[in-house]
Formats: sequence, C-alpha cells, structure tokens
Amino acid sequence: MEQASNEWFKDCPVIIRFEECQIELCAFKWDEYFITFDKISVLQDIEWYGTDLPIKWEMNKIDGLNFAINKRVNDIEIIERCEQNSNGFYYLDGIGFQLNDGYFAVSNGLDENLIITDRKEGPNYKRTNI
Repeated sequence: MEQASNEWFKDCPVIIRFEECQIELCAFKWDEYFITFDKISVLQDIEWYGTDLPIKWEMNKIDGLNFAINKRVNDIEIIERCEQNSNGFYYLDGIGFQLNDGYFAVSNGLDENLIITDRKEGPNYKRTNI
C-alpha cells in the first residue's frame, strides 16, 4: 500500500495467503509475470529500489477481493493471452482462482498488477488448470 495516497501500489507483488503457504504474484512488465511461493515476508519493510517511497504491506486492503476472504479455492488456472495481430503468440497474462461463489485473477495490466473479478472469455485466451 502506498502510504502517501492510501492506495494499492500496483507494482508490488500481490500475496495470497492460504492455510499452509502463500503465493506471490507480480506483473511489472508487459511481457513478464513472476510467481513465487513463500519467498516474501510481509513482516519486513519494503524498500522500493532505493527510493524513499513510503510503502508497507497491508492485509485485505483491496476492497474488490473481500468476497474471497476465507473462501475455498476450487481451481487455479494459468491464463495465457494472445493479441489479435500477434500471429498466435500467447503470453502469460495471469493466474485465476475459482471459488464456490466467485472468481478473481491477478493479471498483467501491461506494467502493473491488475485484479479482475470477471473471467475473460474468447479466442484470445487459453487456460490451463493446475
């Protein structure tokens, strides 16, 4: 959370905590998406590339995801996307989470994380359940 404006700082990883592990997701370039497990401690301060930008971890700060708190994840999917003029080149667009009564994904917003709650469909998308 970027403290000066009290807004979600979309460049930092999104951390989703489960009972036994956490997954860290981050899209910070249009063609790069990082996925790690249990590598980030939210107890440590965030140093943002040598800047004095006041950022700290906050739990359940993204209002649009409050519906998912303490809900069971039924399926996790890898989301790939293809632009219309890319000759069939698919890139990793995000990770989606299907719940009993909802859906959300942490997607690539070109150079930042983007949270979506409606599952995108169409010929430009491929999904792989994991």
